[in-house]
Amino acid sequence: MPDLFLPVKVGLGEYMGRFKQSLNVVHNDTAAVQEFAGRPLARSIVFAPSRMSDALEDILSAWRKNTNEDSKAQSTAFLPMIAIAVARDYTPTSPSHGMMLGDAIDAKIPTYPDNRRLKLEVIRGQLRVQVVVIAPEDSSAKSLMARFCHFVRRYNNRGFDALYRLAGVDDVWFNSWDSQDIYPQAVSIAQTNLAIQKVDLLLNITIPMVYGAANGQPNSGIGTGTPDDPFGLPVLTQINIGQLNMPDKVLV
Repeated sequence: MPDLFLPVKVGLGEYMGRFKQSLNVVHNDTAAVQEFAGRPLARSIVFAPSRMSDALEDILSAWRKNTNEDSKAQSTAFLPMIAIAVARDYTPTSPSHGMMLGDAIDAKIPTYPDNRRLKLEVIRGQLRVQVVVIAPEDSSAKSLMARFCHFVRRYNNRGFDALYRLAGVDDVWFNSWDSQDIYPQAVSIAQTNLAIQKVDLLLNITIPMVYGAANGQPNSGIGTGTPDDPFGLPVLTQINIGQLNMPDKVLV
């Protein structure tokens, strides 16, 4: 199903994958963290419902069910694990985070063989993201959360790219954390044999939209009208002065 925010979610998933790959010095950590570092990404990190804090036990139950190896009920539940969620709400950003192009501006695709004219609009907003670490004991939970916070604070990890398909061309746009100063908190649920840490982040997102002339509207005659090959917008190519209906000028 098409989703305007899907490129951001994909980029966030790749960002968490980079974090997983960064766990290359774990020999001095707990056995659980070492096992987590060597585990495949799909069995380590999962997207969760937007109201994650209110559904931790349901998430954990589903995780234990879905990670049973070879459908064997007696296999391990694979903890620690990390869950990430994007809240349902959306907030437009203030001008201090960049201009929101509500009024479309002219745009051209440099790699197009023709010179067709298109329009560009840019949505800028904020999404709330939550990252939760669930571990079998406190040391592993704190270790993974500390490592994640350290990862976020690196300059190269201040955000991530999202890939958009714009008029047939793949283009990346950057999304950044509102702040790299983040403060984790411990979370308690009914299952007292678990250690849980969570951290909330605010993500500044940028969503570009490129389009041409709509079907049935005047166009430049270039393009087929599909999303990957939009009609070019009409352009002014010539003015014939003699054909203009201009009133007589009166000199006073």
